[in-house]
Amino acid sequence: MSRSIPRTLGTTGGAFILASGIVSAWFGWRNDLLIYEPDPGGRFGHIGITTGIAAVVIGVAIIVLAVRRCESRRGKLISAVILMALGHAGAITGALIIGTAGMILCYVAGIWLIIKRGC
Repeated sequence: MSRSIPRTLGTTGGAFILASGIVSAWFGWRNDLLIYEPDPGGRFGHIGITTGIAAVVIGVAIIVLAVRRCESRRGKLISAVILMALGHAGAITGALIIGTAGMILCYVAGIWLIIKRGC
């Protein structure tokens, strides 16, 4: 059971970050914001087309990493740290509200993997 919970948390966090990237790119496109700019409405923090696309790529990478099976202790530790780092990067590049929820889930999954050593 300890294997499926971090995997589910990581996958859900990656999905939230992927969704935040879509929201960021969508609102960036609607407001003609190519790069990382403050949201004119003030609801989503900083948005932009390129950062939204980057958050989508990061979200997909998190999902792939979360479902990956690890065999060695070293691989499990590295996967957990990368999961947390990508979650943080995804929250920065994506829309604020949704990306923060994804980041929290990635941190919980990464810490769970480090403590339980189960990938």
